[in-house]
Amino acid sequence: MPTGIEITCHRRFGQFLITQQPSLMVGQTEEARLRWGAPVFVPLAAGVRNQCIVQFPYMGRACGVGEFTAELRDGEIQAFNYKTPFIVYSRGKIVRTR
Repeated sequence: MPTGIEITCHRRFGQFLITQQPSLMVGQTEEARLRWGAPVFVPLAAGVRNQCIVQFPYMGRACGVGEFTAELRDGEIQAFNYKTPFIVYSRGKIVRTR
C-alpha cells in the first residue's frame, strides 16, 4: 500500500497572471511538480518527519510559500489543500483535509 501525501493546489479568483505550476520541496533536495486544481500524489517515507514547502514561481522568484510537516505511518495517505494568498508575495495557506 502506498505511503505519502496528496496535495490539491488552488488559485484565488482573478489570479490569471499566475501561469506556472506550483512545486513541492521535501527536505532540502527533493522536488515534485504539482498542478493547479488537480490532486497530485507524492510518495514519502514512513516514520520520518517530512518538512514540506509548497510554492509557485512568479516574476522570477518563489511566491506564496506554505510550509507543513507530515509524519506518516506505513500505508497512510494524508491529504492537503493549498491556496494562494491574495498578495502573491505573502504566505500561502495549507489545510489538512484527511
